[in-house]
Amino acid sequence: METLIGMAVLAGVLIPTVSFLSRITSTQRVSDKMTAYFLAQEEMEKTLGFNLYTNAKRDITFNSHVWHIVKKIREEQGLIIIRVEVYAKGEIKPLSVLETMRIVR
Repeated sequence: METLIGMAVLAGVLIPTVSFLSRITSTQRVSDKMTAYFLAQEEMEKTLGFNLYTNAKRDITFNSHVWHIVKKIREEQGLIIIRVEVYAKGEIKPLSVLETMRIVR
Protein backbone atom coordinates (compact mmCIF):
# COMPACT_ATOMS: atom_id res chain seq x y z
CA MET A 1 0.00 0.00 0.00
CA GLU A 2 2.81 2.42 0.89
CA THR A 3 4.49 1.68 -2.42
CA LEU A 4 1.33 2.54 -4.35
CA ILE A 5 0.94 5.80 -2.46
CA GLY A 6 4.61 6.64 -3.10
CA MET A 7 4.21 5.92 -6.82
CA ALA A 8 1.07 8.08 -6.98
CA VAL A 9 2.90 10.99 -5.30
CA LEU A 10 5.87 10.54 -7.63
CA ALA A 11 3.59 10.49 -10.68
CA GLY A 12 1.83 13.60 -9.39
CA VAL A 13 5.16 15.42 -9.34
CA LEU A 14 6.73 13.99 -12.51
CA ILE A 15 3.82 14.43 -14.93
CA PRO A 16 3.54 18.23 -14.52
CA THR A 17 7.34 18.56 -14.56
CA VAL A 18 7.69 16.67 -17.84
CA SER A 19 4.80 18.64 -19.37
CA PHE A 20 6.40 21.93 -18.32
CA LEU A 21 9.80 20.95 -19.75
CA SER A 22 8.31 19.88 -23.08
CA ARG A 23 6.49 23.23 -23.37
CA ILE A 24 9.73 25.12 -22.73
CA THR A 25 11.51 23.13 -25.45
CA SER A 26 8.72 23.66 -27.96
CA THR A 27 8.53 27.39 -27.15
CA GLN A 28 12.27 27.74 -27.80
CA ARG A 29 11.92 25.93 -31.13
CA VAL A 30 9.09 28.24 -32.21
CA SER A 31 11.15 31.26 -31.18
CA ASP A 32 14.11 29.98 -33.22
CA LYS A 33 11.90 29.44 -36.29
CA MET A 34 10.46 32.95 -36.01
CA THR A 35 13.94 34.46 -35.72
CA ALA A 36 15.11 32.44 -38.73
CA TYR A 37 12.09 33.63 -40.74
CA PHE A 38 12.78 37.29 -39.94
CA LEU A 39 16.47 36.90 -40.84
CA ALA A 40 15.52 35.26 -44.16
CA GLN A 41 13.01 38.02 -44.85
CA GLU A 42 15.62 40.70 -44.13
CA GLU A 43 18.12 39.03 -46.49
CA MET A 44 15.48 38.73 -49.22
CA GLU A 45 14.52 42.40 -48.88
CA LYS A 46 18.17 43.49 -49.16
CA THR A 47 18.65 41.29 -52.22
CA LEU A 48 15.59 42.67 -54.00
CA GLY A 49 16.05 46.26 -52.87
CA PHE A 50 19.66 46.54 -53.98
CA ASN A 51 19.56 44.01 -56.88
CA LEU A 52 22.22 41.85 -55.18
CA TYR A 53 21.78 38.82 -57.42
CA THR A 54 24.87 36.86 -56.35
CA ASN A 55 25.25 33.73 -54.26
CA ALA A 56 26.32 34.46 -50.70
CA LYS A 57 26.93 32.75 -47.37
CA ARG A 58 27.42 34.45 -44.03
CA ASP A 59 27.17 33.89 -40.31
CA ILE A 60 25.59 36.41 -37.98
CA THR A 61 25.01 36.51 -34.25
CA PHE A 62 21.51 37.48 -33.16
CA ASN A 63 19.77 36.88 -29.82
CA SER A 64 22.90 35.16 -28.48
CA HIS A 65 22.72 32.54 -31.26
CA VAL A 66 24.84 32.13 -34.37
CA TRP A 67 22.83 31.87 -37.58
CA HIS A 68 24.07 30.73 -41.00
CA ILE A 69 22.41 32.48 -43.96
CA VAL A 70 22.73 31.02 -47.46
CA LYS A 71 21.51 32.90 -50.54
CA LYS A 72 21.33 30.98 -53.82
CA ILE A 73 20.66 32.64 -57.15
CA ARG A 74 19.95 30.80 -60.38
CA GLU A 75 18.51 31.64 -63.79
CA GLU A 76 15.91 29.52 -65.51
CA GLN A 77 13.83 30.31 -68.60
CA GLY A 78 14.15 34.08 -68.32
CA LEU A 79 13.67 34.18 -64.57
CA ILE A 80 16.04 34.88 -61.69
CA ILE A 81 15.18 32.53 -58.84
CA ILE A 82 16.29 33.74 -55.42
CA ARG A 83 16.37 31.33 -52.49
CA VAL A 84 17.34 32.29 -48.93
CA GLU A 85 17.90 29.59 -46.30
CA VAL A 86 18.60 30.24 -42.62
CA TYR A 87 20.17 27.59 -40.40
CA ALA A 88 20.85 27.53 -36.70
CA LYS A 89 24.61 27.03 -36.27
CA GLY A 90 25.44 23.35 -36.61
CA GLU A 91 22.04 22.32 -38.06
CA ILE A 92 21.76 20.48 -41.37
CA LYS A 93 18.14 21.38 -42.08
CA PRO A 94 17.17 25.05 -42.52
CA LEU A 95 14.73 26.55 -40.03
CA SER A 96 13.42 28.96 -42.68
CA VAL A 97 13.41 29.04 -46.48
CA LEU A 98 12.13 31.86 -48.67
CA GLU A 99 12.07 31.76 -52.45
CA THR A 100 10.94 34.22 -55.09
CA MET A 101 11.36 34.88 -58.81
CA ARG A 102 12.10 37.97 -60.87
CA ILE A 103 11.98 38.46 -64.63
CA VAL A 104 15.41 38.89 -66.23
CA ARG A 105 15.65 42.27 -67.94
